[in-house]
Amino acid sequence: MGFGVLMPDEPTSAHSKETTKERPRKRSLRLLVIIASIGVVAVVILAAILLGGFNLPSHHITAYGETLFITSHSSSGDVIDTNTTHIWAPSNDHYRVGSQVKWDESFHNGGSGVMNITSILCTTPGFTFVGSSPALPQTLPNTPTKEDGAISLTLTFDAPSTQYTGPLNYTIFYDHYGG
Repeated sequence: MGFGVLMPDEPTSAHSKETTKERPRKRSLRLLVIIASIGVVAVVILAAILLGGFNLPSHHITAYGETLFITSHSSSGDVIDTNTTHIWAPSNDHYRVGSQVKWDESFHNGGSGVMNITSILCTTPGFTFVGSSPALPQTLPNTPTKEDGAISLTLTFDAPSTQYTGPLNYTIFYDHYGG
């Protein structure tokens, strides 16, 4: 009495013969489906990155604090006035971690003499003043109101690479001559 061993690749019926012949096709088809799936996932990830879907979280600036540091130059000596601070609040400007924060601001000289903006210093840890457009120094128009004439500067700050929610404080340094 002998027992036969059935080999897995041996066909046992007409149905099995078709299955054996179609295995390479099914494997090829499965491989194509896997490759296509990987391609679709790669395209979705690439599109999300390019369109900003995976950007770092957005944080916000709750207020802007601007301190004016004015040095008045005259023949009798230099006088420093630092008692002028403007707070713009509330603000809900969002920025992305590690990006830049920009806004336009108008300036004019409402008094007499010549007033120049010489530099700007950011006093909020993590933020850095990058520059302005047009570049500093700038001489301010001598007009009674901003509506009568002003210069507009685009101020640019580098945002911190860590999470921050709070005020953005900076100091504008002026030189004032005459008047």
